[in-house]
Amino acid sequence: GMSGLIHVGMVENGACRIVSPSCLQDIRRRLFDVERGRIEESQALEVARESGASVVLSGQIGEADGAHYAVWELIDTGSGDIVAASRAEGDQLAALADAVLEGVLPALARQCGVEAPKEPQSVTTLTTADSKAYEYFIAGEVAREQRQLDEAIQLYERAVARDTTFAMAYFRLARAHRERLVYGESRVNTERAWKWRSHLSIQDRMRLEAWREQLFYRPVAAIDVYRELHARWPDDKGILEELAYQLLFWYFHCECLETCERGMALFPNETMFPLLYENVLANLNRPQEALAAAQTLVVQFPDNPNHWDELALRFIGAGMTDSAA
Repeated sequence: GMSGLIHVGMVENGACRIVSPSCLQDIRRRLFDVERGRIEESQALEVARESGASVVLSGQIGEADGAHYAVWELIDTGSGDIVAASRAEGDQLAALADAVLEGVLPALARQCGVEAPKEPQSVTTLTTADSKAYEYFIAGEVAREQRQLDEAIQLYERAVARDTTFAMAYFRLARAHRERLVYGESRVNTERAWKWRSHLSIQDRMRLEAWREQLFYRPVAAIDVYRELHARWPDDKGILEELAYQLLFWYFHCECLETCERGMALFPNETMFPLLYENVLANLNRPQEALAAAQTLVVQFPDNPNHWDELALRFIGAGMTDSAA
């Protein structure tokens, strides 16, 4: 939760490009074969170097005498030297995140040779000022990642019950209902998130806008927003996936191929982009290329049953029914 708050604050207030968490997680999985969770300090520098980042922010959170504190340091990825470090205190999670950002943002700006923000926006205005609501939200994120959608929905609902202006919790609630195919609740919560969109970072506002356009069947407008999002945050896996999905669904096949190729290059361990890629090839009536792509995928990820199912479809498309069976 703390890293999420700091990331939102850095994206909104920093003049430097921040590498996306999804990109870092994919690199860590590739380098160290670890699926998810916090990136250990011993791995952080190597992951950051692989991402192309010039500096990495690392830190630890603790509690002493009932008060929370964070110790952070900025490390030059080239030399491994610490270029800035400090300790911050705060009585609540958001206050602690703001205290960290107050020190990090000027130090990061100096290191990158840009101007620091004069009045950085508090993370409470980008998320929620209610720490308990944020705890419910983070618990909902964990449950959703583990595909426990009913539990995630309950936790998001607790979050918005405590803070009725918590736009991101409404947004996640809308997406969870959409995954359950409950369209009415998805639209209602999308509109609630839209009402309070001023409580979102610029990236999250744009993602909400794109989501809202696609939910209300305005695909060209949605794709335009996803294109802009990808241009501004090119290494964000979630943005790239959403763009690829929309391009495939609405028959922008040539652009979808290019998008999937970028996704496969950026996230070589991610299965979604090659799956979409072979579907586009099949839709373009290039059955032999689609078959070759499907065969590559089952070699790379042999334990995923969906890939074998897709391979069967590609054999059918190539007229090889015995192999399909």
